[in-house]
Amino acid sequence: HELFDHIIVGGDEVREGRKDKPDPSIFFRACELTGVQAAEAIHIGDSLSSDIQGAIAANLHASVWINCKGSQPPPDGPQPTFQL
Repeated sequence: HELFDHIIVGGDEVREGRKDKPDPSIFFRACELTGVQAAEAIHIGDSLSSDIQGAIAANLHASVWINCKGSQPPPDGPQPTFQL
């Protein structure tokens, strides 16, 4: 935890009775804990359906998809702002 003040783990959120990604509430919780507005936040993740869709649903400033396979997102699916 030397680099981060807060780490949210989806499974822990569910065990605590909260919702997991892609529900926007987990993204709003992260914003609340860090003191930023959703419009100021970005989310980085490797799942289009959980990470990118959730970031879009929460109206975050940007979503970054870690595209390990080098594929293109399906045209009818969530579209990340950036890809790595």
